[in-house]
Amino acid sequence: MTHIHSSTSPLPSSNPDIALFALIDQVTATWNESLRLSRLEFTPAYDKGRHNAATDEACSLERQLITVEVKTGKGLAAKIRAIAAADFDKADMPEIFKRLARDAERIGAG
Repeated sequence: MTHIHSSTSPLPSSNPDIALFALIDQVTATWNESLRLSRLEFTPAYDKGRHNAATDEACSLERQLITVEVKTGKGLAAKIRAIAAADFDKADMPEIFKRLARDAERIGAG
């Protein structure tokens, strides 16, 4: 589960990792919405369907994050931080590490 509380925006549109940073912001916003909804659990305002939908969307966005190819060192660092904050299954880690290694090689950091 990702709970990043600082925004990576605004970024210049010329940033080659703009899509990555936008996705990280979207993951953050969706987890924050899930957290907000969970705080309502024992109140009349609680909507389990909305809460579950927000949680499912956040998990889906985190999975998308793994597949985004980074183009800069700052992008790689942000992707690593976002993945570290997520709660991925241990079984997913070899594939995640493989993708991060490919990212590092692509930008010459590996």
